[in-house]
Amino acid sequence: MLIDAAKAATSSDGAFSCADAGFGCVHARYANVDATIASAANFTFMLPPHQCRDLLADYNCRLPIQVISGELLLYFVNFMPPTTKGESSPALVAAIDRLEKQSDTCYQGLQLLTREWNFAEWISLTECARRLESLVQPAQYGSGQHKAIVTNLSRVSAQMCKFARDHGNPRLRAPSGFRWSDRFGDEAAIAFDVAWQYSMFCIDFPAWHKNLYAAELVSSDTIRFHAGTSTLARRVSAYEKGIRPAASKRNRTPEEMPSLTQKLTELFREVLRGSEPRGRYRVQFGNTDRLRGELAQMYSDRLAKMFRRYPDISVGTCTLGQFRNFYTGLLALVGAHDYLCFRWSQAHGQPLESYVMVFPRSRWVQLIAKYSGLSEPEILSIIPDLTFGGSQAQDLQVMPFVPLARESSLLAVSPPFALASNWEENILRVCSYLRPKTYSTTSLSKEDEMRDQLRNLAHSSRKSLDLGNLAKACPILTWLSMTPLRRFLFWQN
Repeated sequence: MLIDAAKAATSSDGAFSCADAGFGCVHARYANVDATIASAANFTFMLPPHQCRDLLADYNCRLPIQVISGELLLYFVNFMPPTTKGESSPALVAAIDRLEKQSDTCYQGLQLLTREWNFAEWISLTECARRLESLVQPAQYGSGQHKAIVTNLSRVSAQMCKFARDHGNPRLRAPSGFRWSDRFGDEAAIAFDVAWQYSMFCIDFPAWHKNLYAAELVSSDTIRFHAGTSTLARRVSAYEKGIRPAASKRNRTPEEMPSLTQKLTELFREVLRGSEPRGRYRVQFGNTDRLRGELAQMYSDRLAKMFRRYPDISVGTCTLGQFRNFYTGLLALVGAHDYLCFRWSQAHGQPLESYVMVFPRSRWVQLIAKYSGLSEPEILSIIPDLTFGGSQAQDLQVMPFVPLARESSLLAVSPPFALASNWEENILRVCSYLRPKTYSTTSLSKEDEMRDQLRNLAHSSRKSLDLGNLAKACPILTWLSMTPLRRFLFWQN
């Protein structure tokens, strides 16, 4: 046994001979360790410091070291290659499970969670909105970096809200008490850092359990995960990050980006002229009714052009056509608010207490119905599908409504996340979680739809088939893009 060999190799004066203990192969076969060492994945040696230094020097080994009671602990597990869970030894699985359980307690000690849970959620949403406004520069609007920041923030804010709901103070605070301060900002910043790291754990550990990621135990408290364990997985990962062959990029024709019409420009100015500050961080905007109506018409036209699935497909609570109308109304509301906050901040500083839209559910229903053309009962049936916590989706681009009261009677929306939503794909994703039988029926029509798209594209351009346009017409999974005029509201496929 390896332990016995190590003991036998320790001379009377305490010197340790790596070769005599059966470790002579370590340096020569670092990348392909033999079965003897592999079976001792979690075995450690307690040696005096000078002996460990001699061992490292003699064999040029890059071993992690930890000082424990004046001695150095060497982790020979570092010689193990990354493995999926199915390939890992029981000892390695147990070690990673222990660290996973430890990570699940990361929320403990967060001062933010001593606040009322709904107030902690509001602070979390506001903090993520503040970071978005601070991180993204005007030249980056619509860029891949901007999209990545919005996506990451939507996941972190969702995790912060989950911390608040599950572990926060069970009391409620009235919306009138939602006020920002530097102290709350400091608490939110600490919680953000914890949630950001934990949100990565929520991806890595499940992927390892499903044998999608490989892992290696670098030390007793450090795991290195390896994504893309196959060639296909690495290709998919590269595609999702926008890394494409140069030829495919050259074939694409730049899209004509829309700009603000003269009418919209005047409507925005009119609202801003009627706006007034309400304290240091809050603003009361002027009448937005005409502005929202104009935006609703614009969004209706744009979403109709982006529509890729049959409008009469059922997703359980509504058809895709009805859901498109719902999102037309929602985008009119959040789009106007988001751009108004942006313009206000240029002249008066960030309106932190106004970034997040908070209304009773009944008010959301009335407003969306007004600008979507749907009835209030139809709106009321759709909102639960987009309410955070209603399904396993942990992303505020998918579930933009965040409950701030029991029974979801008070709902908050952070406009950037709703604007960045790929609404058609997202409602199908939610349907797959909540109503799998309905989703299975819906999926059967996808092949016919793609054939129709190819057929229409071929008929419209028989002489020349642009591969760039083909890719745009039939995407497997598309990002939304934005106009250089701020992110504004022009997110599109």
